[in-house]
Amino acid sequence: MKSEILAPEVVDTFFWYDGPVLYSAYILGQLRLVTLIDFGDGANTYMVSSPSEAQMKGMAENRVPLRDVSDTGPFYRMTIADFTAKTILEEVEGWPEDMLPDPGVLLSLD
Repeated sequence: MKSEILAPEVVDTFFWYDGPVLYSAYILGQLRLVTLIDFGDGANTYMVSSPSEAQMKGMAENRVPLRDVSDTGPFYRMTIADFTAKTILEEVEGWPEDMLPDPGVLLSLD
């Protein structure tokens, strides 16, 4: 079921390219991981996963792979319209394998 929510405010940005691509934000009262998966045509689409705060901290410290935090539900597809910031959130069962980071990849490649 789709629902309209307030556009989430970015808490931490982990990857930026002309805007936040991978970031954390409070959505439905919980800190979640947000990943840009499609942009353009008047809206941006994001994959939202629900890792624990400990997992997110581990990801930020390069101790937990991106796939582990991305593959933790519940999962949502979020669409934010350009200019109006109208935000639609829809719960999904999970993410296709080809949308998840490769196993073992960390946030920083240092």
